[in-house]
Amino acid sequence: LLWLRLLGGSSVDLGLAVTTDSVGNIYVAGQTNSSSLSGLATAGQYDAFLARFSTSAPATAATSTVVASITSTTTIAPTTTTTTNLPSTTTSSTAASTASYALEWVRLIGGNGADFSAGVATDSAGNVFVTGSTNTSSLNGSVNAGDYDAFVAKYDSS
Repeated sequence: LLWLRLLGGSSVDLGLAVTTDSVGNIYVAGQTNSSSLSGLATAGQYDAFLARFSTSAPATAATSTVVASITSTTTIAPTTTTTTNLPSTTTSSTAASTASYALEWVRLIGGNGADFSAGVATDSAGNVFVTGSTNTSSLNGSVNAGDYDAFVAKYDSS
């Protein structure tokens, strides 16, 4: 294990998708049932979230449900442990990245219902896309047409 970071609140928080961008930031999409996630108040039963972990962010004692180890080929391998703030080491057998990642920001997507994000992707311009489903009556001004509707949201990298 090269490192581990946690992100969570007082209730159920799930990381469901992860990707990286061209400069090495890590994006995690998921859902939260906590009343507050990283200081942001949630809006409904479950809210979707997007979090960015970066080497340029100040080190914090953030908590998370998503854990990953990064190799030099940017492969992301799920890992389970509860240890945090591990020292950075390099081994010739793995050529592992020793970057120290910290939570940079969290964005919430949600309304009065249940909102879930299950996919995340980046493009060459640095934009981040999140997809999921919602049963919120109106999500960011878009009216729900049925029980659960799919959504896609676009963020810039900042």
